[in-house]
Amino acid sequence: MGRYLIRRFAELILTVFLIATATFFLLEAVPGDPLTQRADHLPEQTRTALYQRYGLDKPVMERYLITMKKMCKGESNRCPQQLGEGLAPAFVFVPCGLYPCCSRII
Repeated sequence: MGRYLIRRFAELILTVFLIATATFFLLEAVPGDPLTQRADHLPEQTRTALYQRYGLDKPVMERYLITMKKMCKGESNRCPQQLGEGLAPAFVFVPCGLYPCCSRII
């Protein structure tokens, strides 16, 4: 019985990993990113700060490793509305699920 439970748990971990990986790369295949259209009206300095904050300025593989590491730790990026930050008024019209979309879906 214990052997069965260990095998099933290992299968669960593998399945979650494969689904998370597939979701991440499918979202990366979509043209653009979550901030492209919404940050057009913001000053360049603010736009750059947002890209750095959410890791969108890093290469895809680095973002993937960061996302998987955060998923293993149980961490999640939070949107400005949830954090109560000063940038929140500029992004009131953006759903929280877009910050960043990869970690929110996982």
